Amino acid sequence: MTQTLDDIMSQMTLNKEVDQECHSEMTSTLRQQQSHYLAHYNQQWHPVATMVTMTTREITPYYQIFDDVIKLAAKRIDFITLLPYEMASVILEKLTLRDLLECINVSREWHTRILNTPSLWHEITITDDQYPFIPMLTRIGEHIQKYMIYNCRQKIIRGSLNMMFYGCMSNVKTLKLILYADQDHLYSPPHYLAILSVCPNLKRLSVSLPHSHMALLDDPPVLPRNNNLELTHLNWTTGSFLTQEDIHPLLLACPKLRYLQLGCFAGVMDLVFNPGGENSSQLRYLSIDSIAESCEPDLDYWDDDDYEQDNEIHISPSEQQSFLRALSLHCTDVSSWNIIKVVLSQEKNVLEKLTVYHDYDGFDAGHLIQNFRGNLLNLYGSDGWTECAELDATLISHEDVSDSDHSTPTTPTALTSISYPRLWHIHATYNLADKEDDIAALIIALRNNTRSNKLSSSSHRITRLRLAKVPAYGEIILPLILELPSLQAIKLEQCLFYTETLIQFAKQLANRKRDTSPLNYLGFNTVHGLTDDVVMELANVPGLKKIKLSQCDYLTDKSICNLVNQSVLSSSSNLEDLDLFQCKQVTWDTVNYVQDILDEKRYYSGC
Repeated sequence: MTQTLDDIMSQMTLNKEVDQECHSEMTSTLRQQQSHYLAHYNQQWHPVATMVTMTTREITPYYQIFDDVIKLAAKRIDFITLLPYEMASVILEKLTLRDLLECINVSREWHTRILNTPSLWHEITITDDQYPFIPMLTRIGEHIQKYMIYNCRQKIIRGSLNMMFYGCMSNVKTLKLILYADQDHLYSPPHYLAILSVCPNLKRLSVSLPHSHMALLDDPPVLPRNNNLELTHLNWTTGSFLTQEDIHPLLLACPKLRYLQLGCFAGVMDLVFNPGGENSSQLRYLSIDSIAESCEPDLDYWDDDDYEQDNEIHISPSEQQSFLRALSLHCTDVSSWNIIKVVLSQEKNVLEKLTVYHDYDGFDAGHLIQNFRGNLLNLYGSDGWTECAELDATLISHEDVSDSDHSTPTTPTALTSISYPRLWHIHATYNLADKEDDIAALIIALRNNTRSNKLSSSSHRITRLRLAKVPAYGEIILPLILELPSLQAIKLEQCLFYTETLIQFAKQLANRKRDTSPLNYLGFNTVHGLTDDVVMELANVPGLKKIKLSQCDYLTDKSICNLVNQSVLSSSSNLEDLDLFQCKQVTWDTVNYVQDILDEKRYYSGC
């Protein structure tokens, strides 16, 4: 009997079209049933019998099951051809590109059906081990709408672009190429104008190469000046230097361009900012960098699809205004600084985000703070790859808007103005090697337009301030912070201050003028010099509701308990919350004690 079973098993040699998992399960089941061959029908074989016989409803003898299994092993059943066409397409759409490449080799029927299903190839993402897919572009390239290459070797990139230049991907709308810093991935990219010449329907082109890829561009092709290209978004950050000769034909041939991000630009920027220049008024996002960095697009503006109809609206020269919503520039000379001032001086600018990398002696942060009317102002005094000091501020400004801006042609123009508050933020960085004076100059610029009373259109209030990694001992910066009367939250992180300077700072906080806004929040994170003497002084700060102490290794249970006890005994104390995180010398008993005392205080204050 054993010999008979072995003979049966030897005949079950499946070809590569048979699924390996089904073969393994079938073999395992047959071996498990060897000892029960003469037994009656086993209930666990019923699903197998049903699957094999397909139409048999009565209990099938066991020896007949063996015969059906042998027939199934000898004859492959192509189940995908038995499914409705729509159902098969839905199943195939759930597969990854790797799975599709394997399914194509199953049979001729699978190969034909997969290649003839356009919806499977609308979005393709290529990785480094999928080179066999490249020759297939001749068959399915016309169906591709979004083609992405991530960190692939040169043969995949070159093969994909060659197929594109042969006209196999003329309908692609999004092309994305990202390479990381790796010596194995050195590659010389073609000119973006060459890509646009063979893909006239391309709307989004993103190529990000690390600045170690110093390659020379090929001679750019001459695009016809017929304004028929569909490109709306271009991110080109490579090690290949660009000049105004590279940008001019792009602006002429792409009237719908509204996102432009360029790295390693060595030309004159006046071409882009010329108010009378062609296409310049259509840009919503503009980033021009003098160096190449491997960076992703700004997704807040890369994914915007809200301005399709704007491109169809004709704007007369008298009504022409800037639609620029985000601007990122390197300010290295007087020319770039003047461009920034011109953009801010435009009467109807709608700039929401301004990012400036400054290395120019004439740079004036105060001018930007006074004239910027957007939501986010980024000022970088250091490159992004080195550790740097940071300053973050939240401000409230009041903007005066004339009623004439909202009047219609049928209504008379009003002479009054409407004032509304605007919440915005500043993020600034400075080299750690710099002195404290640079950060102090920015705080002074913030202070100069601060008003504690009624706000005017040119003033603002600073409500929150965060300082991190200050390259000094606080003798200049901390007194300046006290001169911001509307400050409600202060956070100090990874700073090294003198203890005496911090004690004096806490005492001055307790003695702030009555016409200033009360300080509600005070946070210390890894601040060297913060000792028990400093914390005890914080109990006298009026209006302080929350204190957060994180990784302050010099604090002990004594100062924490004293701070909480004084907050309960003093009628002028408003302390409601004290957060303690990873302070080495503060025990869990003290943490629990603080929580219990403050909970009890909140309970009775609510009665």
